[in-house]
Amino acid sequence: SVRVAPQTGRLEDQMAATHTLADLEAQWDRPDADAHFQAVLTLARRAGDASWVASCASNLIWVWTLRGRWEEAVQLAGPLLDDETSVLHPLDRIYVHARLALLAALRGDAAAAAPHVAALEHFAATEDAQLRSMVGATLAAVDLGTGQPETALARADPCLTEATTAFGISHDAVRQLWPDTVEAALACGDHTTAERLGADLSARPPGLVPPYLHAQLARLRGMAARLRGDAA
Repeated sequence: SVRVAPQTGRLEDQMAATHTLADLEAQWDRPDADAHFQAVLTLARRAGDASWVASCASNLIWVWTLRGRWEEAVQLAGPLLDDETSVLHPLDRIYVHARLALLAALRGDAAAAAPHVAALEHFAATEDAQLRSMVGATLAAVDLGTGQPETALARADPCLTEATTAFGISHDAVRQLWPDTVEAALACGDHTTAERLGADLSARPPGLVPPYLHAQLARLRGMAARLRGDAA
């Protein structure tokens, strides 16, 4: 479809096809995901389509965050939230707020996360299941990153169940929620929940689990073993 789409002459077709490819590559940790998101972002800006700009930019920020390209992520996001330069509708900005809140959480920076959390909290109970999962995953990450594992676990565990059922294990909300839920459970001493989630992931066919989650499973097993050793 990526090869055929340019032949239609419609930017919308090109954007849709390339975005689908980039999304799959991101979910399965393929190296070309960021290049394809950048290509769609260029097309979206050419078309003047703010919704596509928001979608592509937020996904590109997500990929760069996972790859440690944090400053590039911030530089891309900044103008999208600036009232003087942003082309985004206020509702579309929520996706960028979510990515920057996650980045602040990874840095343990509660002050930087606060304005993004304030924007996200309005959508915590939205009827849009995908948006609700993204917001829940982000707020749980902020809770965990700012030293509130009990709150993180209470928020993340039901959100993880819902998102996994609705979207599958490779969805970006699940990829965020699964390790955060296990880490929060371990921090709270709730080894039953941690073991349940680990067993669920281990029971899935290896080819259906993204490499990122395989790595997280190994990391969190090591953390659990260390905690058991400390307790002994």
